[in-house]
Amino acid sequence: HVLVLERNQIRVSQGNFSSWWENKKKEDKFEQAENEKLKKEIGKLKIAARQSGMWADQAERSKIGFD
Repeated sequence: HVLVLERNQIRVSQGNFSSWWENKKKEDKFEQAENEKLKKEIGKLKIAARQSGMWADQAERSKIGFD
């Protein structure tokens, strides 16, 4: 068994250090891929919000008669 001291918890992992290290690398790789996916999604949402805002501003200007 291996005592694992993480940022937010302490746990006991079955196996030896090498097996824990391999599992940790897999978890880190998965988390990094998930983070990249979320960053791309955030970028797309920001672009969509900006576009919607521009359309709304344009519609309001045409209602008021500035366009």
